[in-house]
Order: sequence, then structure tokens, then C-alpha cells
Amino acid sequence: MSATILKPGRQVEEHELRRSFYYVDEPGAGASFPRDPQGNLLPGLHPAAIENFTNCLRLTEAARMVDEGVVDEVSRYYEPPVIECIRCHHEVTLDDAWLSSCHHCGADYNGSGQLLAPRHLWGEETGEHPADLVNL
Repeated sequence: MSATILKPGRQVEEHELRRSFYYVDEPGAGASFPRDPQGNLLPGLHPAAIENFTNCLRLTEAARMVDEGVVDEVSRYYEPPVIECIRCHHEVTLDDAWLSSCHHCGADYNGSGQLLAPRHLWGEETGEHPADLVNL
């Protein structure tokens, strides 16, 4: 039996504008700072972050850092689907393709939202012993 999908899974892409600097003689080392669409530092930054930004500007003038300007950093991740538990009607996030459990009643679901048999019945067809399932 399949549960009702409350929220389908989806790919999420987030963009963040950052002013980025890197060291001339240290590939991969540098710093970046959050910016608004106009290129201004975001308000509310910690004073240490503002001090670091000022240091990056100084090091750029001294040719020890390169100012890449404002770059669009993209983050991608997957938001798993959320279903309604068939037994207790609480939300269950299907965050595992093999097994996700309802934190309220303990019902187990596969990655497609299908209710699985109770765990004490698992392995019946394959000859596995319940003790094999202890680490699940």
C-alpha cells in the first residue's frame, strides 16, 4: 500500500552572490564575502568578516591576492519527498531509497512510499534471522 505524497521530491538550485578573492601564490586558498545584487557587502556581517574583507582589498593592491569580483555561487541539492504515514497520519520524509521510518509510530516505508511489512517478518523468504536486522 502506498502513502499519500504531501510534497514531491525535487532538485533545488540556490544562487548566492559573493565577492571572491584568491591568493596569487596559493592555489585554492582565498576568501569570499556575501553580496547583494548591487555588489555591496550584506548588512549584519560580523566585524571580523569586515576586517577580513578590508585585508583582502589591501592584499589585492599589494598584488598578493586576485579580486575575482562578484561571482554567482551555485549550490544544488535534493529535497526528498514527504508522505503521510498510513498508520498515524504524521509526516514521513523519504530520505533513504531503501528504508525510511515514521518517527511517531515506527512504520517503515521504501523509497517509493510503499508501506513495508513489520520488521519481525523481514527475511522470512530469504532465511535471514531477525538478529541480522539489528543495525537497521
